Amino acid sequence: MWIIEILYFIYILIRLRLEIPFYSQEEYRKNVTNWCRRLMKRYNTKIYVHGKPQPGFLVPNHTSYLDPILVLALKAGGAVAKREIKDYLLFGPIGQKLGVLWVKREREKSRSSVIDQLNKWDA
Repeated sequence: MWIIEILYFIYILIRLRLEIPFYSQEEYRKNVTNWCRRLMKRYNTKIYVHGKPQPGFLVPNHTSYLDPILVLALKAGGAVAKREIKDYLLFGPIGQKLGVLWVKREREKSRSSVIDQLNKWDA
């Protein structure tokens, strides 16, 4: 049964990758959010949000591969990811279209640049 779930997830990634040229960034973010919500429902994962949304950043602890899907299901805003992912066949182009900030974690200049960009988001 798990093979079906893996194939379904790969199908979604390929579909999202192929749809990149046909959407504006805003439309694409909404599309990704919708697909992530479908995945959360399919995996019977419940999301509880308490109170009104506040400005700020959501930082998952990466306890599973479900974290990025959860964050994108809540709202496909900006994200930070390690630079190596930018070269991945499916995740890289999807991240580019979403406006991911890529960071080379081992380089202080890269980390500083991302912090500067994050501060602009919060302004």
